[in-house]
This record gives sequence, C-alpha cells and structure tokens, in this order.
Amino acid sequence: MKSKKPAKLAMTIAVIAISAFVLFASCKGETDSGTPQENTTVASGNTENMEEIKQPEPDIPVIDMKGKEFRILTSGWWTATPMEIHDLSPEEILGEPLNDAAYNRKIRIEDTYNCKIMQIPGAFSPYDDITELQKLVRAGDPAYDITMLRGIYFNMLLTKNHFIDLNDLEYIDFDNPWWNRKCSDALRLGEKQIGISGNLSIVEKSLTGLVCFNKDIIRNYNLESPYDFVKNGEWTFDKLTEMAKSIARDLNGNGTMDPEDMWGITYQRDHVWNILNGCGVKMIEADADGFPQITLDAGDNLSKIQNIFIKLFDESYSANGRRIGVPFYFEKVLFQIGWAIDVTNFRVYDFDFGIVPLPKYDKAQKEYLSNVYGLGVPLICVPITNADMENTGLLMEVLSYEGQKSIVPIYYENILKTKSARDSESEGMIDYIFENLQYEMGTLINFGNFTQDICEMADVVDTNIASFVEKNRPRLEKEIQTIMKTIEKNN
Repeated sequence: MKSKKPAKLAMTIAVIAISAFVLFASCKGETDSGTPQENTTVASGNTENMEEIKQPEPDIPVIDMKGKEFRILTSGWWTATPMEIHDLSPEEILGEPLNDAAYNRKIRIEDTYNCKIMQIPGAFSPYDDITELQKLVRAGDPAYDITMLRGIYFNMLLTKNHFIDLNDLEYIDFDNPWWNRKCSDALRLGEKQIGISGNLSIVEKSLTGLVCFNKDIIRNYNLESPYDFVKNGEWTFDKLTEMAKSIARDLNGNGTMDPEDMWGITYQRDHVWNILNGCGVKMIEADADGFPQITLDAGDNLSKIQNIFIKLFDESYSANGRRIGVPFYFEKVLFQIGWAIDVTNFRVYDFDFGIVPLPKYDKAQKEYLSNVYGLGVPLICVPITNADMENTGLLMEVLSYEGQKSIVPIYYENILKTKSARDSESEGMIDYIFENLQYEMGTLINFGNFTQDICEMADVVDTNIASFVEKNRPRLEKEIQTIMKTIEKNN
C-alpha cells in the first residue's frame, strides 16, 4: 500500500493495546487451548468508564477536500432490516446511542475535511446491486466512490476487472487496528486486496456466530449448564445435539413434531456455515501465494460435515426455520444457533437466556471458533471508475478509525452486552467470542455459489455431502481459475 505518513510503531502498539481492552475485555482465565475458565472476567457496561480511557490520536492528516461528495453504495439484505447498514451516514439525532454516535462521526468528519458523506442504499436484492454496478463500470460511469457489497455475490465481480487493488490507495494502512486484518487476509487474492473489512459499520460484527440457550429449560430438565461445558473444554457439537435430543417432546400428542412442541434446536439454513466453520471445516484456504485451494474435501472434512448434517437436519429435535418455524423467544426451544444480531433482537422479550460460543467439533479441537457469516458481510471496495483515489483512501481510513473509536464500543458494551446479555457469564462469553473471530475465504467470496448451495442442503434435508462435492467440484475449480486469471492479468 502507499502512504504519505511515517510509520508510528509505538502509537500503533498503544492503540492496539487500548482497543483490545475497550472492545474485547480480556478473558483472563483463558487457558493455552483457548478455553474460557471459571474466572473469566467481564468488562463493565458503563460507557462513562470507557470514555476515561483515551486513545492516542493516529497520524492521519487533515486535508481540505473542497466540498468533495463521497457516494457510498451500501447493499441491503432483502427484507432483513436489522442487517441493513444504518450506521454509516444517519441523517439526524434520534436519541439512540448507536445512531447518534454514527451521526456525530459523520458530522465531525465532514466538518474536519470539508466533504460530504452520502450513503446510497442498495436495491431490494444484493444481486440487483451487483448487476447494476457491473453496468455502470462497463460504461465508465463514476456513480460510486466506494461500495459495500455483500459476500453472497462478490464472486460475480471478480471475474471481470471492476475494482482497484486497495494496496494502491494513499493513506490506508491495513495493519492499523481499525481494519479487520483477519478478514482482509481471507479476501487477499494473489498479491491483490480487492475487498477489505473495517469499522465503517458494525454490521459485520453483528453477524458473528454464537449459540443462545434457554436457561429455564436447562433448570426444568435438570441439565448441566452449557457455561460449564464451555469452561471445561467439553462444549462440542455432539454435546449440543445430545442435550437437544434429550428434551424434545411431542407436547400436543399428534404424533409429529410441529411448532407447538418442545424442540432442542432452531436455526436458519444460513447458520449451517456457522456450525461448519466453528467445527474447523473450511471450504477454501489460500496458499502462501494467495491462490485459493479447495479444502472442503481435505482430510476428514467430508465425514465431519456428514455427521453434522445428519444430526443438525434431524427433525425429531432440530428445526430449520424455513421448514418449521419455532421462534426461540416462544420458550419452546433449548438452543438457537444464530448471530450476535439475534442477541440484540431478543432484548425486547422477557425470558431468561444465556450465550455461549459455537461448539467445537470434538474435545480434540483446541479452540472455540467464532465464525463471521461471510455471505452477509459488507465488503468494502473501490470501483475502477473512481476519479479521486487519494481523497477516497483518506476518507476510508478516517471513517474506519472513527468507527472503532466512537461506534464499536457503544455497540459492543452498551447494546450487545449491557442491554442484551442477561447475566455476567454471558457477558464474559461475549468477550471470548469476539476475541476469537474467524473468517473463511470460501464463505466471504462464495466461489461457485458453493456456500449458498451447501446451506440449501438443509432445506431439502440432504446429508450426502460427498456426492454433492463430487458432482460440483469441477465448477468450483473452474471459477477459481477464471477469477485468478483475471487477477493475474491485471497485475
């Protein structure tokens, strides 16, 4: 990447240290295997205490941008309003902490840099945004300076030269803590960085995988607390399904499991990859040269996936929400496999639930892995039609920095933890979950639409993953080759 500022190593180390304390209060009881223990500590939900910890200001220059208008396309997610990007450029103060922090960030940057930040909401479908953008780029139309498009169709934009290599932007330093290095590394193709993820928005963090459990059902059925299993390193997929199966009941006596009965698990099909990635299964991994390698069928992955599918798709105790709608807040479900966004949604309901990480595949797995849902992550890119790369890079850097400084702490401490988590143990688990975020290249880029196709196996209760991979692997290989040829051609 290019930069007009000198490296500030000491400052960066200080920012990292302070950010780690503020955003992800450390689990001091964590063992070498990554397992949170009994003395797992939690952060205070008091935002006033957080404000006392002052972050050093980074060496980001201030430039008069002479009224430059930055048009940022933000792709939606069909009818799922909570997954929309609401914190990039709100129009007014609403008395809601997250909105107001985002509004103040916008005004502060606009005043400091003499610019205008304009969020352009996308169409009903992320697919429509992709196809429209393709037309604009082919026509040389500089309609957007920055795009935040979802991973679900990102592969479509990589088969042609639509975006710049972000390494060429002035002022951006991906090693700064306000950029998500793990996610950016998972998006690196060869030597090119076409997409990145940072703290422009909290939507990515809201898509972090986790498991919620109903504490009253745990008590009523005399089950051991999932907190204890997590702390002992015994929170595995088999343990989750064993507990789920033990409480499933045909309450209405009609001989079939329906929404009126007691269920062990509820999930949506898109949560399939939460479980797979949490169990250490990755579809694609890049080699040392950044070339994507298919790992879905490597080692014992196929046998792992089939075992997971057989148990997850078992409708005697596990309900795919698209087939059997049993909302978790109805208090007839022991476990919900979901995302952090669910935790904030549950706070309006009066029931007692706890939060734990996604389970390990077995006790031999060293860590609990907190998968971030790649298909929904807004990937930050710059179209090749952008005519003001210098100011664009600077705006992206300051937006992400200011997001980490003033927006993420409010989401994490005040909204996700203090208002939503029901007990201190859940708050400690949230700390642990966010310290172990994981990203997978295959789900972020969705090569060959494999990610979505595998999720859809849940809808038809198809557990034969080996047959699926054998039949479809050639198209996955073909698209990887096509994308990488495009990347290499434009080096």
